[in-house]
Amino acid sequence: MSTGKTLYLSLVAALLLAGCATTQTTSPEMTVAVPAASGAQWTFGARTTWVKPARISLYINKTPLNGVSELSPGNFIGTYEGHVIQAQCKTEWTGGAFGSGSCYMFVDGVQTTILLL
Repeated sequence: MSTGKTLYLSLVAALLLAGCATTQTTSPEMTVAVPAASGAQWTFGARTTWVKPARISLYINKTPLNGVSELSPGNFIGTYEGHVIQAQCKTEWTGGAFGSGSCYMFVDGVQTTILLL
């Protein structure tokens, strides 16, 4: 096989793989006082992988939530330091590099903050 043909096939393979790549974004972190945790300051954040459907990973103080379940599309529940954490997330993605969205975060049933994805 000629060098030119090998180079061409390598370039085509790289372009195909690049088209299959996903984009991951990290939300701006929000630090808020959490009444359910005696007013402690917690920093909420999310990482979103923009595929269809979007995959969202939630964290508090850089620690992923424990035992996260997706009850329905975009409706997550998990725990952090003994507190029940719920997130109601909505995303919009049309297939570009990334989309947009938000997550309403609740601690022990009380809305605490909103994350922009």
